[in-house]
Amino acid sequence: MRNLLDHSGIWLLELSKCAVEAVETEQKQARAAEERERMEKEAALAEIEHLKALL
Repeated sequence: MRNLLDHSGIWLLELSKCAVEAVETEQKQARAAEERERMEKEAALAEIEHLKALL
């Protein structure tokens, strides 16, 4: 019984690691999406300023 509990604990630890890694990956993806959006906004504003200068 002790051996089974030891292995169950190991599996739970491994499952916990996977869950943490998944959350970290999702957070990285969210930060990357936010950064892309920020850069797109900056590019759009720069284009607007450029077009204003041409008027």
